[in-house]
Amino acid sequence: MNKTFFLFFLILINTALPQTSNQPSIGYVYPAGGQKGTTLEIIVGGQNIRGARNAYFSTEKIKVLSITPVPSLSPQQKQLLIRNLRAIVTSWYRKDNKKPEIVYEKDGVKIPKHPLLQNLEDKTYDEIKNIIEIFLMPFNPLQVKRSIQEKVLLKIEISPDTEPGIYELRIQTFAGLTNFLKFYVNDVKEVREKEKISQFSIFNPQKEVFELPVIINGQIFPGDVDRFYFNAKRGQKLLIELKGREIIPFMADAVPGWFQGILTLYNSKGEQLVFADDYFHNPDPVIFYEVKEDGEYIIEVRDAIYRGREDFVYRLFIGEKPFITHIFPSGGERYEEATVNIYGWNLPKKTIELNTYQPGIYSEILNFNGVYSNQINYMINEIPEIIEKEPNDNLKNANMIIIPQIINGIISKKGDVDIYKFRGRKGNKIAIEVFSRRINYPLDSKITLMDSNGKTLTSNDDFYDKSFDLITHHADSYIIFELPKDDIYYIKILDTQLNGGENYIYRIRVEKANPDFKIFIVPSSINIPISGTALFYVYVVKKDGFDEEIEITLKDAPSGLTLSGNKIPKGKDKICMTITAEPTFTYLNKPVPIKIEGIANIGGKIIKREAIPADEMMQAFAYFHLVPSCQLLTFFTRGGRFSKGQLISLNEKNIKIPSGGTTKIEGKILNYSPNEKITIELKDPPNGISIEDFKIENDLISFTIKANEKLKKGTSDNLIIEVFSEPNEQSSTKKQKTSLGILPAISFEII
Repeated sequence: MNKTFFLFFLILINTALPQTSNQPSIGYVYPAGGQKGTTLEIIVGGQNIRGARNAYFSTEKIKVLSITPVPSLSPQQKQLLIRNLRAIVTSWYRKDNKKPEIVYEKDGVKIPKHPLLQNLEDKTYDEIKNIIEIFLMPFNPLQVKRSIQEKVLLKIEISPDTEPGIYELRIQTFAGLTNFLKFYVNDVKEVREKEKISQFSIFNPQKEVFELPVIINGQIFPGDVDRFYFNAKRGQKLLIELKGREIIPFMADAVPGWFQGILTLYNSKGEQLVFADDYFHNPDPVIFYEVKEDGEYIIEVRDAIYRGREDFVYRLFIGEKPFITHIFPSGGERYEEATVNIYGWNLPKKTIELNTYQPGIYSEILNFNGVYSNQINYMINEIPEIIEKEPNDNLKNANMIIIPQIINGIISKKGDVDIYKFRGRKGNKIAIEVFSRRINYPLDSKITLMDSNGKTLTSNDDFYDKSFDLITHHADSYIIFELPKDDIYYIKILDTQLNGGENYIYRIRVEKANPDFKIFIVPSSINIPISGTALFYVYVVKKDGFDEEIEITLKDAPSGLTLSGNKIPKGKDKICMTITAEPTFTYLNKPVPIKIEGIANIGGKIIKREAIPADEMMQAFAYFHLVPSCQLLTFFTRGGRFSKGQLISLNEKNIKIPSGGTTKIEGKILNYSPNEKITIELKDPPNGISIEDFKIENDLISFTIKANEKLKKGTSDNLIIEVFSEPNEQSSTKKQKTSLGILPAISFEII
């Protein structure tokens, strides 16, 4: 067997195995949005959410009116339910007012006692159809997707004054909060697709012709092709926009790792007018179409290779609304007035003013007198800006720039090359960074640094930026280079595919290396046991050679929360830390937002960066990505052995371990029974670190941490210790190992 294939096979098998964690998670919400001013029901699919108690949106304008867990039915229970539903449908055909015979238990199989499944014989047409869609669809799934097998039903109310946009939804269970999923609010009429139900033809939808504008919410099941009819008039400039991959960016057990939607537009004769399988580099397709004649049109939605499952959720907009394809320049300088030109479809104006108050990358939906656009991205920087001047395609006519500089330019046609020059001094480290794909433009850049003779010194094509993990192709370029002499230097930029056009827009940052960092906190929902400890991960994205220690602190947090292991050593870009709710913490039965900050000394200057909350999502069995959230939430779970304080309290929070040697740790142990055996283990320990000689004597504990002799001096990290309980061998209780939780992180250094 090919070694590469064998390695991939092992990865696939290992990542596809069922997870033993009882952490709640959600994989889809359907429909994934709603019209403001409406009340609707939505289904949320996930894992370990049977005990769902509440749900939270990232805006108070969306209220949860009720939450109802939906039991997963076994194949036998489904068959019994189908039998009953067929009896009900048959009674409708008879029209003799004789109630059907409903069987709730047969041959040891019981239909769950659930509000939706009680008194089936009294249900209406719409209620029976709803039961089929919730409990039985799809009828023939290829396999059970454990990550979305469990369901809860939410009834929500969207306030009429909710601003259209993207919000976040989390579900609360006994074990805490789930990850977040996107939920869209719009001001356009919304409908749900009416799925054909093969086993009950009475519920099959009749042809419906929509008036525009409309948003259609749908799901693609295996082999599914959805077709929708609508009326349009000559001269209308239609926007047909599918959101699928944007709603759920990554799926762990699907290749390429998302729903790859395809749109096809037909006229009433069935003639194909437009086909779209993406929008430049974005997997979600968009169609722009100016209607040639009045009439009925058909839009078709399907997956590229006819896959399908419950989390292939989509939102389809059909109508006339502003769609901005690009703006130029694509940003501005902080505090300076920034009037930019906008281009696209159905635009009521030609320019807009950008908010330049804070540096960074912004994503905004524009409001044109109550009509909302698509989301656009732009950048605000703190250094002077220029706009390229053509021609600038060779060394002789290169545009002169003065460092530091932001260059706004366009690769305006196929084969276009833009060249800039600057005066550099020997020994200066220069950073040259392209922003195009990261602000949602299609340029696949390559950048080259040359000396005064045109000799290539260095070049770069693709640069992987972990802080923009939603991008499907990291196509921006980045160079950091120490100049060898005082000289004139040239920067050349082009598209690697030699493509070009009016929206092949870029911004180039050229300045002396300016070390900096971003930090991400994973997960975005941290579930902490009362008087217990939870772990989380910190990812560091470094810029321009930054490699300093970072201190992590809580910012404006409620008293009684404590971070442990809260320093990121030099050289590390990921570390596990813990947060503890002390016995003094005031318990709140709702999510508590917190902020975490990273502090570093860069060249004698103290730099503070607020952490970005995120969830880590797996793509296609093997790849992990950070998906940013707008909120970092904590939730405090009741019960457990630590509810009256930590079971084990250690004396040390920071230790030094000799390379090849050991360090002893001591502490106290409380609230445990002599009929149980307490053990401890390192959770995901660093290579070469182990626990030995764990002892309990009365209410004291001790153990040693051993470091392999191969560990280099200066190595630093955190240790996460998990506590377990199991009955003593003398006990008659069935032997079962149970996790009692984790202890606050211990920082270590090899000496």
